[in-house]
Amino acid sequence: MLLFSTILDIRNTLTKDDFIELVIDWNQQSRDCISGIEWHGERTIEFGDNDVKLSFNEYRNQNIIAARFEKIDEDKIYWGTEIVMNFSEMRMALRLDRQYFNESLFWNYNFKSPHIIKTLAEKNLLKDDNGIPTTFLPVILGSKNLDILGPITNRRLHYKLPIVYVSKNRDNSCPLDIFFLANRLRGAAHVLVQEDVCQNRQIREICNDQNDYYGAIGVYFPNRKLWPKRFMCRPTPFCDEKKQREFLCNKIVRSVFNYVTAQNINPLYTFDGVSNALLKDRWQSRGTDLIELKKDSEEWRVFLENEYNKNYSDLLALQDKYDKLYKSSQQLQREINYHRRHRNEEKKDPILSYATEKEFFPGEFREVIVDALNGQLRCIKQGSRRYHIISDLVDNNATADRLKKTAKQLKVLLSGYKTMKPAIEQALSDLGIEIISEKNHYRLRYKGENRYMTTLPKTSSDSFRAGKNAASQMVTDFF
Repeated sequence: MLLFSTILDIRNTLTKDDFIELVIDWNQQSRDCISGIEWHGERTIEFGDNDVKLSFNEYRNQNIIAARFEKIDEDKIYWGTEIVMNFSEMRMALRLDRQYFNESLFWNYNFKSPHIIKTLAEKNLLKDDNGIPTTFLPVILGSKNLDILGPITNRRLHYKLPIVYVSKNRDNSCPLDIFFLANRLRGAAHVLVQEDVCQNRQIREICNDQNDYYGAIGVYFPNRKLWPKRFMCRPTPFCDEKKQREFLCNKIVRSVFNYVTAQNINPLYTFDGVSNALLKDRWQSRGTDLIELKKDSEEWRVFLENEYNKNYSDLLALQDKYDKLYKSSQQLQREINYHRRHRNEEKKDPILSYATEKEFFPGEFREVIVDALNGQLRCIKQGSRRYHIISDLVDNNATADRLKKTAKQLKVLLSGYKTMKPAIEQALSDLGIEIISEKNHYRLRYKGENRYMTTLPKTSSDSFRAGKNAASQMVTDFF
């Protein structure tokens, strides 16, 4: 059962850390203090146990932090206090509710609005309500602020909280304890009090005879469709004055609380509403990931089906052709090595001699050597003999720049990499890079040489860095 509900405008000086510290301090100063609270800057955290618990939830998408304090007292009655702060609108919602279990000792407990409202007022964190101070004390209407009463009684002033106006008795006394009333209604209503009974004539002129007077008390609601309620302290011989004043105070408080608890508020100003919004966002995020995974799995399914449906006889024919070409290439390689050795022997003083390393494609040695010499030119003094010799070799040994083109193609291929797709796998294979699948990553081997290998994760949360780092490593090691 909802007992109390209000929304207050907060000054911009309150930060998220200040809010959490304020709620924790409020708990530590209460009689239901949770021992052992250690807070280190977390925005979503929980303290306590099943009987006494303080929880915080941060909803970053809407810039909201929600706090809820829950306890089950010795009579098995549940009490819950919610404090939700919207930092985009700088408004704070406070709610107090009570629930009974089957074994509860049921009676109507007296309660007050959350004490944290008094702390907010003392720290000057509450904004005025259209010129009316939001406080836990009564506002005395003197000569400087008496004019505000006219728009209130004539229902021309727009305000967010109900207003309780207390007029003085004929003997200039108050019909009830105004400080007790203001404290009970803190954060739920403004309590305005006539300063002196001699103001009656002036107030009547300001309010066009619509004011309460001689001890009458008026309750004015923000909803203009609701007519103001008026209360009088009528003495009876069956009850002493103290009880009569207390009874009148309870009637006014009940009237205000019935109004504020009946108001419909945005679910994001409740702890459960914030929690549900967080769960909804997480579910939508996981649904997007699931759709992407389904798309990738469908691509793999189509690719594997196409591979499986290839004609087996064509595969055997390709294998036979490959065997013949491999034998022919081995024979040609032996002939090439033979001619190289004889050419080096015939030339008395060659610039370079062929070694045992084999080229992966025609002109690979030339490209690597020319690129290395070209890079070395930047470190040699221009005009020197060394510079002239090396620049002459570079200028007279043109290359196809195949390695540079392959490196650029590889970087473009792996940019934005998240997972190994059939198109990426086929493109890597065309570049001579073999993919070996292992448990959590792929091992990439260049031209079948175990000397030139690197790894690539199967899935990556950082699509920019994973693909870029793998491409840079392969360019360094392979080319």
